[in-house]
Amino acid sequence: MAVTAIDHDGRIVTVTSQPVEIATFNNTSQSMAFATNIYGGPLDHSSWQATSWSASLRNHVVAVNKVIEAIALDVDRADQRGVATEGS
Repeated sequence: MAVTAIDHDGRIVTVTSQPVEIATFNNTSQSMAFATNIYGGPLDHSSWQATSWSASLRNHVVAVNKVIEAIALDVDRADQRGVATEGS
């Protein structure tokens, strides 16, 4: 399992990547897959699927980077509002 937690304005945004079992249509056998999920923040409930652990780890990196970019945009917007308020 891979877990990354990022504090965003006092709220924790969590990215997890872990194996998940996938039941077949008739529930006779199960196969292994991997899921990467984002909990909290601007990308809450975003998810990626993979068929291998290495692909899941690459998805984890993508998800963490997307969270960082989204948080940076929020911070930039807040900074711009602060500058506009100070200049008024």
